[in-house]
Amino acid sequence: MLVVGNFFDGVTDYAGAVASDQLLRNSRLLSYAGWGHTAYGRSQCVTDYVDAYLLTVSLPPHGKVCPANPNPFLVGAARELRRTAPLVGLPPPWFVRR
Repeated sequence: MLVVGNFFDGVTDYAGAVASDQLLRNSRLLSYAGWGHTAYGRSQCVTDYVDAYLLTVSLPPHGKVCPANPNPFLVGAARELRRTAPLVGLPPPWFVRR
């Protein structure tokens, strides 16, 4: 079983994901070093691992941590995001005030 936990999820604490992983035999914890509730669709890394698990039952390596997307709420972050490749889970460019 694949267990996914976000480091900074205000709804479901990361410690709960760790505890679930420890309680479930043959499970694997995939961590997302970002914020927000849910990681699927927010992080391309997490989305790819979840898709692979659902389609082929393949698990990520032990201890895998997907990096956080840039925080869209920091000053200047939206400008930086426009210069980089589009990231999953971010607001559309027309929504971000310049």
